[in-house]
Amino acid sequence: AEFYEEETERKIAAAMSFMEPLITIVLGVLIAFIVASIILPMFDMYSIIG
Repeated sequence: AEFYEEETERKIAAAMSFMEPLITIVLGVLIAFIVASIILPMFDMYSIIG
């Protein structure tokens, strides 16, 4: 039983080391989308005004 417990912990650690960069990339894309959705309409307003 101890072998399976260690094996499970090892697999979870491997999965987490794979997921961390993926989560970081997803959050970066999400934040970039939010920032772009705020900035682009401001540029459109500036082009209409000026």
